Amino acid sequence: MVHVTPPKPKVAPPAPPDAPPAEPDLSQAGPALPPEELPPPPRRRPRTRPHEDADAPATEPEPPAAVAPLPQLEQVLTPEQRQAYTEEIERNIANAQKAVAALQGRRLNRDQATYLARVRAFIDQANEARNGDLFRARNLAERASVLAEDLLKSVE
Repeated sequence: MVHVTPPKPKVAPPAPPDAPPAEPDLSQAGPALPPEELPPPPRRRPRTRPHEDADAPATEPEPPAAVAPLPQLEQVLTPEQRQAYTEEIERNIANAQKAVAALQGRRLNRDQATYLARVRAFIDQANEARNGDLFRARNLAERASVLAEDLLKSVE
């Protein structure tokens, strides 16, 4: 018994993107199927152009409904942790301030002056955060200390 493969239908090369879609070759197609009822296409909103809206009166957006603020999460610290954080904050701020004092009157290049300003900003932010968020204050004080030490080494 000889096995014969049926001929493959001819496939048209892909059409360029600007060309309309080619009509399918129905000469080798099976029996015609009844057309199905398709839903209507979705309605498109007309596009407005900037110049068309220029004459239209401006409408103010509605203010948002009163929304309760989200509760702030904060870390719960034991009294021992609070004491340790406070001591670490004070030590790091003191180290940073000593470095800033040692740099007083020294000639700094632009990058060094920028780092010095950051150290001072971190010290101020750490002092402000100390009252409300010890974790944040500790991180800021540590940044100030590390950056100040690096800056002092780069100047020497």
